[in-house]
Amino acid sequence: MDGLRWEDYVLASGTEEVSKIWSAALELERRVTFVLGVGFDPRALVALKSLLTQVGDQVVRVVRLGLPSAEDDDLTRELTQANDRCLRDLVESGVVDVASIAYPEGVESRAAGLRTALYSLLPSYWRASQSVRRARIATRHTGGSM
Repeated sequence: MDGLRWEDYVLASGTEEVSKIWSAALELERRVTFVLGVGFDPRALVALKSLLTQVGDQVVRVVRLGLPSAEDDDLTRELTQANDRCLRDLVESGVVDVASIAYPEGVESRAAGLRTALYSLLPSYWRASQSVRRARIATRHTGGSM
């Protein structure tokens, strides 16, 4: 792990390698904020649970990003509810503290991701980007230039 550089991201795979990454990060900073989106995917909480095995008695702050509703069928609904229950159990056990950011109303599900996070965290940025987008579309339809 010598020469580990903490820049924009760190990519690791496998239980042992990920464990080394958590250990190195926790040596540098004891306070942890974990950002995740919890939906129907059973893997949604795997990384958080891995981290919790290494933080000792520290309470991990979790920012839960709301995802667009994908409860079209019984299985998807059941998986989503199971993940919600698991996260709720972690909160009740006192090992995590969760702040939730709801999925914005009126935003299409295909827009999930960075744009949704920007909308939630920086509403003025979102409004400005949508104005630029509408101007580009209007320009394309009128044949003018921006």
